[in-house]
Amino acid sequence: MKASFISCLKAGVVVLLTSLTDPVHGRLGNGGTVLSDVDDAAGSKTRTLSETMYSTLACNSNASPLIDSADCLNNAATFSSLVASASASEFDVVVVPCGTCVVVDYTDGSTVTLPAGGLDVLGRLHFPATSNVVINTTAIVVQGLLDISTPNVGNKVKVTLYGTDEIFAYPYELCSGMMYDASCTDRKSMGKKPIAIVGGKVDIQAIAPACPSWTTLKSVADVAGETRHFHVDSSFAECIRPGDDLLITSDTLSHTDDSVHVVESIDFPPSKAVITVEGYTTRKFATEAGLGEAVYAAEVAGLRRDVVFEAQHDDPNDMHGGHLIVFHTPNVVPTIRGVLFENFGQDGNIGRSNILCRTFV
Repeated sequence: MKASFISCLKAGVVVLLTSLTDPVHGRLGNGGTVLSDVDDAAGSKTRTLSETMYSTLACNSNASPLIDSADCLNNAATFSSLVASASASEFDVVVVPCGTCVVVDYTDGSTVTLPAGGLDVLGRLHFPATSNVVINTTAIVVQGLLDISTPNVGNKVKVTLYGTDEIFAYPYELCSGMMYDASCTDRKSMGKKPIAIVGGKVDIQAIAPACPSWTTLKSVADVAGETRHFHVDSSFAECIRPGDDLLITSDTLSHTDDSVHVVESIDFPPSKAVITVEGYTTRKFATEAGLGEAVYAAEVAGLRRDVVFEAQHDDPNDMHGGHLIVFHTPNVVPTIRGVLFENFGQDGNIGRSNILCRTFV
């Protein structure tokens, strides 16, 4: 129920194919499902079901300034004001209006609980590097742009999902005039604890693109058979901080004999980088400089994650957590880099995987 992914679709995360389980409504706007009869050579009809297609909202593509521009952020509203105004709304939803930008302004680690309807991002919701916040919500639906910058040192962005009620997404252009109204036949069931990308885009850069997620062990500095100094690539060491957890893969034939160490310091003597961990280990790790082939060197990975999506353990079924689903949105590539997904996936629920990129071929 725990997974850490780098990106999605063309950017590299696993793409899962699934059968279509949503009801058919037969109407197209910026999204819709098509059910059509096709005559074959024998004169019989074949019924064909096509995936709902979603696209960029016109109110975003025609906005001035564009929502992905610096000018939009310079004139952005604050997320705290949006949350405050949601309590006075007729709908139990925090809505980022289409064609506008909203900047998250919580910097002190506050926990912000959103109303039961969750968060609907129609425009742009931007988390700057100064963001330091826990957002507690039932759901996040992205029809515009959700982007999270690499948090500053010491900061963390955490989203926790709560509740067991069924949540619906309301496609903005298809449900025009009926937003958050159950009478909109084009609303889509997201199940419980969803993060759903419906025609929008996520761009989450939780770690710098130049930071490798793992490297190989070049050598170790042993003192009387005890090891605490590990030589690694400088590009990897530059992304590690004191206090981080450092994973080193197994030193035996068993893949379960990995070990985790707490980083004490990082040093950069000439032509190498040295990570020193707290305490000592007597394990004998294969290294690039060792007697064996360099290809068998132990692998080293940093486990710190500054952006976390976590589902609360409030479901009667302890195998049901949150889920992230990317609905069919041609020509839009979501990026999810360096994020920790904790307690995600719903065992036995079709279409409720940890991360599901919904694609028809």
